[in-house]
Amino acid sequence: MDHLLRTLAAVPPLARILHVGCGDGTLTANIARLGFEVWACDANPEPARDALAAVLGPDVAEARVSRATPDSLGFADDTFDWVAVHFEALPTPEDFAYVHRVMHPGAWVWASAPAGSPEALEAAASGAGLALSERAAADEKNGEPVVRGIFRRVGDDVRG
Repeated sequence: MDHLLRTLAAVPPLARILHVGCGDGTLTANIARLGFEVWACDANPEPARDALAAVLGPDVAEARVSRATPDSLGFADDTFDWVAVHFEALPTPEDFAYVHRVMHPGAWVWASAPAGSPEALEAAASGAGLALSERAAADEKNGEPVVRGIFRRVGDDVRG
């Protein structure tokens, strides 16, 4: 979480950010506190909705936190500037394809997954058409091994 928040320090204010697999919503609420337009989704959205409501109010939280998983994102294509996604298992290119769909060309994705190799995370992202921005690395979250990396959606009509 700290790595992602440090990364977002370089992101322009009011960037549209989607947090997939938002869990208890702590990170989602922190992203909102930084001034970003944040949306979130999780298989169990209630904790994140409560956390975001404490920052943006219950009406905004209700509109911006939804029940979804990475393979069933209910957002329009090319919507987000950044996506932070926490996969429940090491992702495949198909898992990243859903995330790729909601990112506009030039958008970034910060991805983490449970234990696996950084090379496998990079291969899955590359297989979905995402370019490597920061080498994937092994890390720990709450004492459990994870892999994380930063990727970018490239295309002919990349926005600035």
